[in-house]
Amino acid sequence: MLFFALELDEQRIKEDHIVNLDAAWQTIEDTFAQRDVTFHHSEGNIRYYTRNIDKHDFEYLWMVNMAMEKEVWFRYYIKTWMYIDIDDDTNELYEDEDLLDEPDMVFDRPTKEQLEQARIQHFQEKGNT
Repeated sequence: MLFFALELDEQRIKEDHIVNLDAAWQTIEDTFAQRDVTFHHSEGNIRYYTRNIDKHDFEYLWMVNMAMEKEVWFRYYIKTWMYIDIDDDTNELYEDEDLLDEPDMVFDRPTKEQLEQARIQHFQEKGNT
């Protein structure tokens, strides 16, 4: 079974008061749901998401990554972002990749000022300023 494991820096989110923690998780779940990826379980602050797919359908799962890495707040607050493959027959770990360390997946972490600017721009686009 394939999983994405995500953890947001919840303490930092609460301290910064820039984004709403519940809204952040809801955005992640909505983005995943558009790609038929659903919440599976959590362990502590790490949430696991999966999709019932063929093991070779990797490109579909990478579409989730591409959508999330465009979000400034996500890049700022993401703490754990892993791809995990568990063998269906033995339940043993087959492969795990820390997506924050992958050369093809590494993205620039925004500054707090860039995060605040993205928030302002978001509300301006929505007409909420």
